[in-house]
Amino acid sequence: MKRDIEYRIRFEGLRQAVRDPSLKPTPKSLLVNLLLYAGTNGKCFPSEEQLAKDAGLSSRQIRSIIVTLKKRGWVDWEKGHE
Repeated sequence: MKRDIEYRIRFEGLRQAVRDPSLKPTPKSLLVNLLLYAGTNGKCFPSEEQLAKDAGLSSRQIRSIIVTLKKRGWVDWEKGHE
């Protein structure tokens, strides 16, 4: 059984992330899409496939963007949430 990934959005850095001129539009739009899935606790569980479908990108591109967002401290994730 494939387990989903639990993403956690860091709300406190959202304004900075969206206004960061060095962050390209695609990562910004993925961050906003994750926010649309997130509850008030910042957690969300969309699959990479769903995020890719939403953005018109491949799952591989989504993974790469999420790594970028994590390196900048705006998103974190945990595999195999229950």
